[in-house]
Amino acid sequence: MVAEDKLSWVGNFIREYPRLRLRPHSSCLVAFSGILDFTAVAPGQPEITDFYSLDIIVPHDFPKSCPEVFEKEERIPRDSKYHKNLDGSLCLGSPLRLFIELSKAPRLTAYVKKCLIPYLYAMSLNLKYGRPFIFGELEHGFPGVLHDYTDIFGVKTAAQVELALKLLTLRPRLANKYLCPCGCGLKLGACSFRRRLNWLRELGIADRFGIEKVIKSLKAKGHARTL
Repeated sequence: MVAEDKLSWVGNFIREYPRLRLRPHSSCLVAFSGILDFTAVAPGQPEITDFYSLDIIVPHDFPKSCPEVFEKEERIPRDSKYHKNLDGSLCLGSPLRLFIELSKAPRLTAYVKKCLIPYLYAMSLNLKYGRPFIFGELEHGFPGVLHDYTDIFGVKTAAQVELALKLLTLRPRLANKYLCPCGCGLKLGACSFRRRLNWLRELGIADRFGIEKVIKSLKAKGHARTL
């Protein structure tokens, strides 16, 4: 049985989105199904009021893991071009990016407003007016992950990403002895870049996102040097 305090936020969430309802789901903490209504606007773009029929699956370890969202009525084509996966789930961003956003405000209402509604707004702009996706797009698969990691770490090259990822897997005292991934020429311990790595390390990024697998992919694709 789920502890009552872990579900104390459910009532507030349903009040915020009254056309979503709880539904039985044995493999998650809680699941919502129904219509999500929203009104959104972006600079230089029209205001849009729209709705989508969704399933929102909240995992048992939420907010350590992000919810999955499924669009049910096929308004959004089941095609990677529209950032919709073959199983009907929506690709709201790279897993690391979504996890970081959720860590800033670990509530489902914040996740919906910060990650889901911008996606739905951009999709409505595209489907109704034929406009390109206004918040930018990541390529699917490894190229998109690499691009997003360079942005998250504030670096430019795959080799810098690889070193930053590798240092995340090390204890701070050992990591601080390596040259900083930012390219300043200093050791990590003498550069303010270490604060960014420490923050990501505290979030449990290394364990949760399979950093060693990402490093292997970098090496396999010829993007990274050997440490």
